[in-house]
Amino acid sequence: MEDNNYSNQGNAAQPNQTEFLALYQQLCFKNEIKPNDHIILAIKRAPVSTSTEGLVLNLTNASVSAESAGILAECLSVDSCFDEVSFADCQLSEEALRAIIGGLRTNAFCRRLDLKGNGIRGRTVELLGSYLEHNESLKCLILEWNQLGMLEKSFAAFCDGLAKNSGLEILDLRNNQLNHECASDLAKVVRCNSSLTVIDLRWNTVGLLGARELLSGMSKNRTLARLDLTGNNVPQDLTRAIEIAAGHNEEVARSSSGLAQRSMMLSEQLNARDREQKREVSKLLTRLDNTESSMRQQSHRSHQRIQQLQSLLDEKKFLFNQQQAKLSLAESQLAVVETKYTELQKSLQQMLLDKEELIRSHALEMQRQREDRQQQEAGLRKEFDNLTVKCAQLEAQVADSEQRAEQLKAANLELREEVAAVQAEMRLRQAELDERLQTERQQCRDQLLEMESARDRELNQLRAEFESSDRAHRDRQARADRERADLESETARLRAQLQSEKLAAEEAQAGLRARLRAEEEQRVAALEERARLLQSGKEEAAGRAAALAAQLAEQQRAQVAQQAEVEAGKRRLEDAATQLAAARAEGHAEAARVRLEMQERLNSLEAERRSQKELHEEIASLKSELQRCRDESREQLAAKDTQLAVLQERLNARGEELRRWREDEEARAAALQTAVMQFCRRGGSAKTANSE
Repeated sequence: MEDNNYSNQGNAAQPNQTEFLALYQQLCFKNEIKPNDHIILAIKRAPVSTSTEGLVLNLTNASVSAESAGILAECLSVDSCFDEVSFADCQLSEEALRAIIGGLRTNAFCRRLDLKGNGIRGRTVELLGSYLEHNESLKCLILEWNQLGMLEKSFAAFCDGLAKNSGLEILDLRNNQLNHECASDLAKVVRCNSSLTVIDLRWNTVGLLGARELLSGMSKNRTLARLDLTGNNVPQDLTRAIEIAAGHNEEVARSSSGLAQRSMMLSEQLNARDREQKREVSKLLTRLDNTESSMRQQSHRSHQRIQQLQSLLDEKKFLFNQQQAKLSLAESQLAVVETKYTELQKSLQQMLLDKEELIRSHALEMQRQREDRQQQEAGLRKEFDNLTVKCAQLEAQVADSEQRAEQLKAANLELREEVAAVQAEMRLRQAELDERLQTERQQCRDQLLEMESARDRELNQLRAEFESSDRAHRDRQARADRERADLESETARLRAQLQSEKLAAEEAQAGLRARLRAEEEQRVAALEERARLLQSGKEEAAGRAAALAAQLAEQQRAQVAQQAEVEAGKRRLEDAATQLAAARAEGHAEAARVRLEMQERLNSLEAERRSQKELHEEIASLKSELQRCRDESREQLAAKDTQLAVLQERLNARGEELRRWREDEEARAAALQTAVMQFCRRGGSAKTANSE
């Protein structure tokens, strides 16, 4: 059969079996122990349990040494693979048994343990009791064909551990040499244990006394449904009484299970009702969640709409602030321009005052120069008159010196040639002076063109115009100063020249005095030439004065043009102020329009808020309906609890009735036993009488 089971399972090991096998081989290698072939084969071919559907570690009839048992016990201490372990008929040594029991103390997965035919006795029995005391997972323990009753003290320790166990349900103690003392210890276990349902005591030596102890223990037990005492030299009536007690417990268990099933059915119905109510509640909650989600969506959309409106309002505010900032910037620029305009007006007035002062000073200087020149001309005329007087005097002397005229004619001719040369030289100088006048006129024209180009550049940019006009004015002032310096230098040169010529004239007079008439004529010609030169210098000075007057008139025209440009700038500023006022009016109109739009949007939001309020009211009504359903379910649950209490009372009454019935049965059994004993005594006395 085992071979068939193994063949059905196959040779393939499950992952947990593989881990268990690897752990076993690793521990064997670590402790330098040869792995047991029976153990390896049992691990690899572990069948599936028919009761628990777990794996079974079947080592029946296997030869296991103490060392291998220690390694296997160490593996079983951490095992979660095998829920049935069988060491049946292995004839394990006491050391091996202790190792296996010690390893199973920490195992919480094993449900069935088979230690049949291993000669368990003495200290091993006590260790087994300690194992049962601390283990709550084991459900079935098979100890058939052992020697647990050899030492009563050891079996009493085993029973102490068993009494403290609350998980074991099946205990097999067949063929364990148990006497009435062991039965008395076991009866104590039966009195206080509430988990054992089957105890197999067949083929022991319990006897009458032990059976009575077990029967008395059965009177306190409500869970033990089977206590088999076959082959224990127990009277049939005790056996029958024990069976009746066990049957009573079994019937109570069945009725309890029936009640439990009914209770379970009722609880399932209640659970079904609760589930149905929960489904309804979940539906209501789903509806509420859907409503809340729709409300959240609406509120989210409303919030998004509000955010959009807020962003649009912020945008409009930002644009309005930009316009306001531009307006303030334009106002500040206007204030700056007005300040600059006032400064320019002040500077222009100052320039005009300076120009007037310059013109006055220049006019005074020209007047002074004219007066000086008039004085010089008067002096020259006086000197010329004196010279004419002297000439007349000399003419008076000419008559005296006619004799010398012939000589002087030649000198006169020479002097005429010299005068012609001087005249040619004066013509050349006059031509040069004309060319110089033309160049100066061309320079004035160039200066006028430059001033016109500067005025054009000034029209493009106000500040650049002012700066360029200021620079041009400074340049013109510097040029006028240079021309004035040139005129002064020219006047000084002319004065020096006049002085030198005067000295030359005096030298010429001295020469004429020395050379007589020829020299006087030469001097007269030189004086005439000098007079022409002075006249030309005078004309040149008058031309320069006219040029300066033209420059002053041009500067006045430029100032008039600048004033016109300033007026144009004022008009532009007024236009900018008008545009700014229009922009302000447009900004106010835009702000009013935005306020109107925001009011409309706020009205729509108010309508949405009212709709949300209606939704909240609907949710409140649904919640009240849900609360009403919950109250109804609570009332129904209370009614079910009342029904359960009534059923519990009926169950208690049924139990009381069963208890009375059992007491009646016990009384009848005791009466029957008494009657049987009396009958036996009467039969014995009758036999004695007959024999006598």
